[in-house]
Amino acid sequence: MTQFKMDKEEIKQAAIEFKQALINWKSREKIERVVAIHRPEWTEEDIKKSIEFNTRMIKPVLEAFEPIYRLAIRGDINEPFMLSSYMTSFVGRVLGDELSWPEVQDPYYRLIASLKGGLTTEEMWETPYYKNRKLPEHYNQVVKEIEAEGWNHTTDG
Repeated sequence: MTQFKMDKEEIKQAAIEFKQALINWKSREKIERVVAIHRPEWTEEDIKKSIEFNTRMIKPVLEAFEPIYRLAIRGDINEPFMLSSYMTSFVGRVLGDELSWPEVQDPYYRLIASLKGGLTTEEMWETPYYKNRKLPEHYNQVVKEIEAEGWNHTTDG
């Protein structure tokens, strides 16, 4: 198997940027900027509805990503991990369809690349990490922490 090298600082920065991009996507400031350009006739009620819609769309993505985010921040991802497969299993094609805008996609793809540990996609496909859909080592521990805080990391609640 091709050797990998996990750049923990790069993973951490990419995770921070991806999470911030998701948070910004549903922010009032972002929505107001878009409205000013594309929908100047919108009322405050229209803006509120847009914020609610975008929050509902982003919430499951943030929840599914939270365990990976926490592990990345702690520097606890030590082996290659196929983030795109993981995220698709929780949120379907939301990241590839509804959120396929550069402000979300660029940090998402940066994180995907950093989590492959320098492996190409083809090399990654040949690893047991991909074939066995292996989760990061401390994943279950982090999920327990999240659940102890009173929320679920999955999209079902």
